[in-house]
Amino acid sequence: MSGLRVIAGTAKGKRLKSRKAKDLRPATGFVREALFNILGPSVVDCVFLDLFAGTGSIGIEALSRGAAKVVFVEVDAQNVSLIKENLKITGFKEKGVVYQGDVFKILPLLKKHGWQFDLVFVDPPFRQRLAEPVLEAIFQLGLLAPGGIAITRTASREKSDFKFQPFREERYGNSVLRFFARDKD
Repeated sequence: MSGLRVIAGTAKGKRLKSRKAKDLRPATGFVREALFNILGPSVVDCVFLDLFAGTGSIGIEALSRGAAKVVFVEVDAQNVSLIKENLKITGFKEKGVVYQGDVFKILPLLKKHGWQFDLVFVDPPFRQRLAEPVLEAIFQLGLLAPGGIAITRTASREKSDFKFQPFREERYGNSVLRFFARDKD
């Protein structure tokens, strides 16, 4: 059994399933709590995109805190199964949409299907320098709604050359959260 639990909201305390895998590193409870404390009421009724979703813990936390819908994107089939199980465990099966595939292939598909997101969480494998190109694709495709916020999680020692300037940056252990906003047009 995993020590991964939903921190707050309607599913508070529910235990999420996880697995041991080299590239699976769910955000710690401390990082998740800090993230959602920063986002505050903007989560309520939002449409949330969880990229490189892993266990789905970030998106499920958003649902527990009142998000209307969460789209999860994950390439690994075993992790996709975990996300679906965790959605059932927490009672959010109807509010979660899970796409399996490479993020760079799924993003244009989301655009084609008319998705636009209030909040986007980008959590690629550490030290692969994927956060910047993914963020750029999100902005180029117009997937972030006017007034929306995109958040990246990278390793604290990972070099970053973001084309966009974050409006906020927070460090938690070996993680750095950067917050990027889209103007309200």
